[in-house]
Amino acid sequence: MRAVIYARISSAKEKKDDDARGLVTAGVDRQEADCRALARERGHEVVDVFVDNNVSAYSGKRRPAFEEMLEAVRAGGVDVVLVYATDRLFRLVSDLERLVTELGEVQISTVRSGEVALATADGKMFARVQGTISQHSSEKLSERVKRAIEAR
Repeated sequence: MRAVIYARISSAKEKKDDDARGLVTAGVDRQEADCRALARERGHEVVDVFVDNNVSAYSGKRRPAFEEMLEAVRAGGVDVVLVYATDRLFRLVSDLERLVTELGEVQISTVRSGEVALATADGKMFARVQGTISQHSSEKLSERVKRAIEAR
């Protein structure tokens, strides 16, 4: 099976390092390594990797690599999308609904969250529950951050 990897981290820490990369990529590097291990374990061929480093999925802002990944899937030749966990792929229910519409029969496999079967009614329901929980978690964090700012 031909696989693509999608990795994302919301906020990378700025750090001066020896090769002057700027934003540290350790978080997405670990996600990619774990997804590659999953691909090897299952005999998948990784044909591309898409990374949104320092990009929130909750903010509603455009995620360039997410859009590129969807385009690659629409173009064909992708059987499975590999991600570390579902909340790396979607934090908003609206993003999940896009995946339901655009991925069709393409399988989603995760390192930590199990399989996401968007081609079945039960799979969609379980994914929607996960999406609702992820969105709630982000909304609660946003409330706490806003309250902390008000307190200052």
